[in-house]
Amino acid sequence: AVGLTGTVIHYDGSDWKKMDSGSSEPLYGVFGTSGTDVFAVGRRGTILHYNGTSWSPVHGGTTQFLNAVWGSGPDNVLFVGENATVVKYGSGGWQTINQASPGGFRDVWGTSASNVYAIGNEGRVYHYDGGSWNEVITGRSVTLSGIWGNGPADVFAVGVIGEIIHFDGGGWSKMTNDVTETLRAVWGRSGTEVYAVGDNGTVLSYDGSSWSALDPGVKTSLTSVWGVPDGGLYVTGYHGLALRYENGAWSQIDVSTGETLRDVWGTSANDIYVVGDNGTILKYNGNSWGSVVNDAHTNLSSIWGRSPDNIFVVGDFGTILHYDGNTWKQMTSHVLTHLDGVWGVSQRDVFAVAGSGGGTILKYKTN
Repeated sequence: AVGLTGTVIHYDGSDWKKMDSGSSEPLYGVFGTSGTDVFAVGRRGTILHYNGTSWSPVHGGTTQFLNAVWGSGPDNVLFVGENATVVKYGSGGWQTINQASPGGFRDVWGTSASNVYAIGNEGRVYHYDGGSWNEVITGRSVTLSGIWGNGPADVFAVGVIGEIIHFDGGGWSKMTNDVTETLRAVWGRSGTEVYAVGDNGTVLSYDGSSWSALDPGVKTSLTSVWGVPDGGLYVTGYHGLALRYENGAWSQIDVSTGETLRDVWGTSANDIYVVGDNGTILKYNGNSWGSVVNDAHTNLSSIWGRSPDNIFVVGDFGTILHYDGNTWKQMTSHVLTHLDGVWGVSQRDVFAVAGSGGGTILKYKTN
């Protein structure tokens, strides 16, 4: 997990342990190609690399804040940040690229080493073709917050004021919709079934031809969206809101909590979890939803797992919970920072990250 003050914690299969990152800077992003090749980025151009034994600083040639990192492999890693900074690491070493774009990049996504997009303020979209970065003229000027694609010629980006733009392989164009709310999340099963959710109960659905508004029957801000293949779509939100959409009908799930729900994830239609504030964990077993007893009393922000019997949840004050198929146990993280996300290379290599808390990185590795 990563956060403020250079904290790094690592899970080795039996315990979370604090690691010496050698940095005191906040870290904002993490990416790895294996358990022995992990990068973390953060404030003032901070780049740290983990080689399986120790973390060490890497000179990337920039002092700009770095917000995100993505790569297609160990020899092609891209870092994006404020003032349109792009730093590339490859077999030829480090290269810093500064684009003439105001503000910074908000997200980065790609399909290969020669097809990468960075999006950000004022509708800026940059594309990397494997040799150089070039600004793509979209004709739009509003901030973009997220990007997801079904393939290299079917890419969606969403943002404020209901903004949705689409790349069809030939160019970017604004997609017409009737909402003005900020869109916070986008997810799809395919290029003809895409969903975007956002403020005031906004839900949009794309069928391959046009976007249409779906009415979930609520005005609560929505926080996440995830679906079962060929099954129901699940949406979470503030004030204990959980919704299911299937066969054209919405139903509100009675989860018996008023807590804000932050994330939804599952392994199948009969094994779905929702996490949220004040230690809230809810599980759907195919028949009913129930509250999961655990020792956490803090806000939980993210859930990830490799299988039904190997699941991790992270949250405030360094909280890490693990489920082994029988019981949930709180793990010692040795940090008090807020953990925002959790990700793994395999069931034996798991990293938890934070956007605050001073460069915290936690790694779990089995003996």
